[in-house]
Amino acid sequence: MKSKKFTSLCMAAAMSSAMFCGSPAIGSGNDDEIAVLIESSFESGEGGWTGRGSASVSVSKSSFNSGSSSLSVTKRTEAWNGATITLGTDFSAGSTYSFEAYVRFDSGKSEEAFKLSLQYSDGTTTKYADIAKASVKKGEWTKLSN
Repeated sequence: MKSKKFTSLCMAAAMSSAMFCGSPAIGSGNDDEIAVLIESSFESGEGGWTGRGSASVSVSKSSFNSGSSSLSVTKRTEAWNGATITLGTDFSAGSTYSFEAYVRFDSGKSEEAFKLSLQYSDGTTTKYADIAKASVKKGEWTKLSN
């Protein structure tokens, strides 16, 4: 097990005027013992997701991958702005986790790069780790996962 102490964990999805949907799930990566630690359907609200930087989030009923809602991300002014959620004490250094989210955008270029990333502190420095990246076509739901 790694000896780093995570003092702050945050998962972010960087996207431009995008929808974030499809039960984004964060669970243990151990196939023998699957435990979903965070799952957001957005059917009853933002589920702890907030805007990062200048970004704003809200529940949208206009487009969804499953269910009847998604998380809309708007008002981004920088590439690092997007949707974010703070990971709780169920997450610890040295453990393996799986991350999954469906993303979509409907305006701008015909294709955009999306990513999920983890912001954390080792007690001294804030660090960033990319979890998943994908090229997303306008108007299509695309799965991001590790």
